Amino acid sequence: DVSACSDVNKITSCVAGKKTIVGTACTPSGQRGSSDYTVDNSQLGSLEIMSQADLEQSGFLGVGALGLISASEASSHFTNASGVLNSQAVASVPIQFIKYRTDAIYPLLVSGLEVRVGNTLALVPLEAPVPATCYISAVDQVSGGQSVGFTMHGTGVISSAELNGGSISLPLQSSDPGTRVLSTLSLVAPSSPGQLTNLVQEANSDYANGQWTISGRVVGPKNDGNFTCSKVVQVRVYNPKAPECGLAISPDTQEPDEPVSVTVTAKNSVTSAVLNGSIPITFSPAPSASTTGTFSTTRIKNGSGEETFSAVLTGPGGTTTCTKQLFPKVPLPPICQLAANPTQIQSGQSTTLTLTTQNRVDSATIAGQTVLLSARWNGTGTMTYSKTTPNSEQIQAVVSSRGMSSTCSVNLACAPSPAPRCSLVVAPQKVKPGERATVTLSCQDPVASASIAGSPVSLSGGTASISYTKNGLNP
Repeated sequence: DVSACSDVNKITSCVAGKKTIVGTACTPSGQRGSSDYTVDNSQLGSLEIMSQADLEQSGFLGVGALGLISASEASSHFTNASGVLNSQAVASVPIQFIKYRTDAIYPLLVSGLEVRVGNTLALVPLEAPVPATCYISAVDQVSGGQSVGFTMHGTGVISSAELNGGSISLPLQSSDPGTRVLSTLSLVAPSSPGQLTNLVQEANSDYANGQWTISGRVVGPKNDGNFTCSKVVQVRVYNPKAPECGLAISPDTQEPDEPVSVTVTAKNSVTSAVLNGSIPITFSPAPSASTTGTFSTTRIKNGSGEETFSAVLTGPGGTTTCTKQLFPKVPLPPICQLAANPTQIQSGQSTTLTLTTQNRVDSATIAGQTVLLSARWNGTGTMTYSKTTPNSEQIQAVVSSRGMSSTCSVNLACAPSPAPRCSLVVAPQKVKPGERATVTLSCQDPVASASIAGSPVSLSGGTASISYTKNGLNP
């Protein structure tokens, strides 16, 4: 009966490892024997060594590695006369328990039993208990939030055990119980990265793998320290990284009221994003752990000082801010160049004037007339100009911007008039001396003055005629 002590003819016996003799009572302690029992060497003058097997043959008193096991009969004599001890028949010999003999190194451990066989003192050595060890089995890898079953196995003689910080109720044991299951435990794998160790982020992923460790502990009867065991399970958990933010501006120096191109890039998951505190950012494509999203816009430089562009990106992994500094640029004065094509015309004729500008120009005029430019920066403008005087003249253009102005001009020369195209006709062509013929002058171009045979004539409708008398016989 392993749950109680027996008093067999004044011999108190217990199952060591389960109970300890204190005085005359058996009490639970997890130790073999008791330090209350000391060795009295004076009674061992004729000590003989007996093996456990010798006593176990008798059927009266069995000695196991864990201590005394009470016999089924309440007698201090052998009842099996046919038992053999050292190959000799055994008569009814009284065997009386004297005391426990404690171990020299571990005083709480019984190393043997002192008994009296007949009139002879004998020492029955007890084998040392098998050391307590343990290991824990479970799956090697799970996802966060999954249920995991852990099984704790033990070997050797175990006085007490714990799994994951909780005590284990131990089953009955023998001197060498071998490997057996001590306890099982079902736990939910952590879902938070902070509950794991040695966290390693997966490449281009919102997931990471970390170690989840469950530990156990067993204590043997020698009480000479703990034996610990553990199981490491790899757990895959959701672990999004904070957004990666990039901000670029072009140009990075700019004049007031001028445009600036702004580009924001992002990687990893983004749930909200703003530029300069209030401008919503929409990325294309949507950023992720493996995809970079882009957002572009154009802003106007405010004022003449430095300006900071700032993008704030928020995602499940946190918030990231990136900034870029825009430096002021001193405004440059407007510059212009005026050209005419052609550069020489007569009065009443027209020419094309072309105005080319540099830097910023807000307004432009040519000869006092407003000209529209193709662009505010480095633009061009044209107009048609008609000459109204027969003289050369200088045409001027004026360009203005932010209180600054510049002028440019072109000289428009007066082209020389071409010789008039005229023809002279005599009718009749043959006359005698003294006879008359009509001479007619026809001109296609305007003429200022004309004469026929030295006599001035006035053209009407481009023609003029005179009557001419032939003199002499020569043509």
